[in-house]
Amino acid sequence: MGKSTKKEITDIIKSSEPIDYDKLRLDVLKSLVESRNIDCKQTKEEMVKNFTSTNLLPYLGLVGFLEIISVCLLVYPRTILFGAVGVTSVMSAAAVIHLSYMGGVGVFVPIVIGVLSWLVYYLRK
Repeated sequence: MGKSTKKEITDIIKSSEPIDYDKLRLDVLKSLVESRNIDCKQTKEEMVKNFTSTNLLPYLGLVGFLEIISVCLLVYPRTILFGAVGVTSVMSAAAVIHLSYMGGVGVFVPIVIGVLSWLVYYLRK
C-alpha cells in the first residue's frame, strides 16, 4: 500500500461520520476492477436476484466469506490443499445450483474455476 492509501484509511478512521461499509467495499472492488480493465458481466442486482430466486439470499454473505477464505488458503503454500478443496466445494455447490434451479445457465464458470484451483495445487506442489 502506498502512503496516500494509508493516509486515506487513517483519515476515514479518524473522521467522526459513520462509515458505510457496503459502499466502502464496493468502491474498493470497483477501483480494482477498473484498474485491470475487467468487464463484469453480472451486476450486484443480478446476483441478489439469482440468490433470491433460489431462496439462498440469507447465505450470500457466507458464500462470499467461504470463497475469500478458500482463495486465501489456496494462495498460502502450507494450506494450498485446503484452499483447493474449499474452492472446489464452493464451486461444486454453485454448479449444482446452476444445474438444478437455473437450468444449467452459467454452469461452465464454476466448473472451470474448480478445475483451475486443482491445477494451481498441482503446479505449486
